[in-house]
Amino acid sequence: MCVLRVSGSRFDPQGYLRTSKLRPSSVFLAGTPRLVTKPDGVKHTRSGFTVTVSDAEWTLRDQAHDACSFLAVHEAELATLSSLPEVEDVRLDFPIEKRDVLAQSECFPPALVRTAGRAGIGLELTMYLCTEDET
Repeated sequence: MCVLRVSGSRFDPQGYLRTSKLRPSSVFLAGTPRLVTKPDGVKHTRSGFTVTVSDAEWTLRDQAHDACSFLAVHEAELATLSSLPEVEDVRLDFPIEKRDVLAQSECFPPALVRTAGRAGIGLELTMYLCTEDET
């Protein structure tokens, strides 16, 4: 499930989202717990939000396809958002399965790289060790 993450130490995500066409899946504020179940645990150091970009699971190809479609719709807004001085980080996070191989490589499609770059968006792969039940 690919997500867009937007954050900044002086960013007001709630204020921004009032006029945005982006629909967040979560909003977080600096100083609040990262995990609701651990109120005394690690706190967010920045404020921001996430948006679900793809519901495709574990394969970069399917998530990248959905991300290209998402960027086609939202590129102009995302370029403006990433240029705001209070926004420090905008990235697409692609969770993928860590395969049991000697070396694992994944390749982002050129169209995704071009569009994300124009909009000032980073690309991140997050690898998870999965059991057969989870894929």
